[in-house]
Amino acid sequence: KNIDHTTNLDSLKILIVYFQIQLLHLKIDIPWPQMLLDIMTWMEALLFLSIPEITSIECVVAFSYPTKWVLAFFTTPVAVGLFLAVSRCSNTNTKHSNKKFLRIVYIILSSSYLYTTLVTFTPWDCTNLSENNNVTDYTLDVSPQVHCSTENNQWVAMLILSIIGIPSYVYGIPVISQQLQIRMEDLSKY
Repeated sequence: KNIDHTTNLDSLKILIVYFQIQLLHLKIDIPWPQMLLDIMTWMEALLFLSIPEITSIECVVAFSYPTKWVLAFFTTPVAVGLFLAVSRCSNTNTKHSNKKFLRIVYIILSSSYLYTTLVTFTPWDCTNLSENNNVTDYTLDVSPQVHCSTENNQWVAMLILSIIGIPSYVYGIPVISQQLQIRMEDLSKY
């Protein structure tokens, strides 16, 4: 029996997730060689499909961490949406083009899942930096300039998007990926 395309996609998905998990080891507080960190930073940006990290937008336009977070938060739906728009403009509606479209969306969702999940939970990762036990001054771990407080509108916006993102991304992407895989298997039968 021939191995179908779904099996190949599963292998690619496993490989991408494997590398993504390996790259998370760089977060361990070990004095890594700078050359390795530089290489891994680029690999992380590519494998996590992190458009804000790949493009380094902050070199051209100055904006806050919450703005960068929002860009990262919407990377997956924007990538899928752009691909959907381009594929619909090509007006190829054959079984082969539909199957190809499903495969590419499946790869985008699979490769962005871990990154999107990490981004979604970022607003919850706050630490109290106050040395006074009676005072709380929680700040975002990845950006200590962002105070985790209901008085900070940017953090509240991030938190609201995160609450929406948990069911949409963390649970939604696997469900959509499974449905795409079933659809690809159905198209392979005919």
